[in-house]
Amino acid sequence: MIAENGGGAFVLLYLGLAFFIGSALIIGELMLGKLTRRSAISASEYVTGKDPELACDKDDLGINRFFPKKLWKVVTMGSVVAASALLIYYTVISGWVLHYFMQMLIGQLRGDAFSPEQTLMTLRDNIFLHLALMSVHFILIIFAVIKGIRSIEKWIVYLIPFFATIFVLLLVRTLELPTSTEALRYLFYPDFSKMSLTSPLEALGHVCLSLSIGFGTMITFGSYMREDAKLPTSGFRVASIDTIISLLSILLIFPLVVGASFAVSGPELVFQTLPRLFLSMSGGTTFGVLFYLCLYLSTFAASVMLMESVVSNFIDFKKWPRKKATWVFGGIAFFLAIFPALTTGPLRHISIAGRTVLEALDRILVNGLLPLLALFMSSLLVLFMREERKKEQFIFDDSISSQRLFKHWQVVITYVAPIVILSALLMALVSFFLPA
Repeated sequence: MIAENGGGAFVLLYLGLAFFIGSALIIGELMLGKLTRRSAISASEYVTGKDPELACDKDDLGINRFFPKKLWKVVTMGSVVAASALLIYYTVISGWVLHYFMQMLIGQLRGDAFSPEQTLMTLRDNIFLHLALMSVHFILIIFAVIKGIRSIEKWIVYLIPFFATIFVLLLVRTLELPTSTEALRYLFYPDFSKMSLTSPLEALGHVCLSLSIGFGTMITFGSYMREDAKLPTSGFRVASIDTIISLLSILLIFPLVVGASFAVSGPELVFQTLPRLFLSMSGGTTFGVLFYLCLYLSTFAASVMLMESVVSNFIDFKKWPRKKATWVFGGIAFFLAIFPALTTGPLRHISIAGRTVLEALDRILVNGLLPLLALFMSSLLVLFMREERKKEQFIFDDSISSQRLFKHWQVVITYVAPIVILSALLMALVSFFLPA
């Protein structure tokens, strides 16, 4: 996306949206979860009237006539469907990453030559290998989710230092490449002339994806927060750390992309071009092993988060025990993942508007559905939640700064975020009807 949208211009747009829109939306979703102590579907029911201490009575303004309560339940169900869809096709790619990591590691230990083209061809032609890799990934995330959020927390405590160490080693190695100067120049010298009408929506969609806004995931994790947790601090911290890691990831990837002359993107970049570049570098196989390990840890963490979000809705809505909810959803998700697995293998020649099925699904979900879901989630707070309950989560010790912060947040979530999201969607729609 950066290469297609003016380099640094897109980075600046992404940063602005992440800090000013993303942080406000993530605080809103965390608030929904923290105040209701429920996952997305149940939280919408509590805010729209089930809990009178949370829901304000706006019948006199006709709110419930134009925005019926059932609408919000359907919308939050849509967020669960979106999280499920992302997990399903994420699993396919996660299996690929796991396979590349194992193949490069085995090659490193045995001293065998690694062939990216042969590895990718084997993956695409062997659907049973696809299914086996998906099974391994699903079993790992199922066991992590069955253990519960506290267990996941412990895993993260151990994984983060390990992940960070690998990440820094990779970053230092990448910035030593001859292409790093050109990559940095491209990233930090914006060219606004190369941006298009779809650029704001692409940046906004990526902000929602990166911060898990619109999936109902932050509502779920908000329901696990301690009572004394300060939402503005937590929300801004999450947005800041995520954005910093995104920037560092760009610095890690872009010298490699410049080495490929921007010729490819998507799966071909990750599974053919980058391995070839690794093999051409001194110590490149070790670099590749660490890169794919880092990438798999990222996809594993994201998969666990998505499954936890969906399973928590099963637990709240169906009143199922955690183990049953996890295995049932895991089984359904695995069955549904067979289709995207087929479209990357035997049925890979099927395309939608010139894109593969996975790329088209990703574009529809991230650039279309997620921003809309984020808008609806924020509207729950604006239209239905009592003002005093929102203030409780913002204003501490009656400090002037927290009162001002609350007013700023109210303006952003009530006016700025809806205007930005709807404008981005409208611009993308106009672009769709314009001649190429």
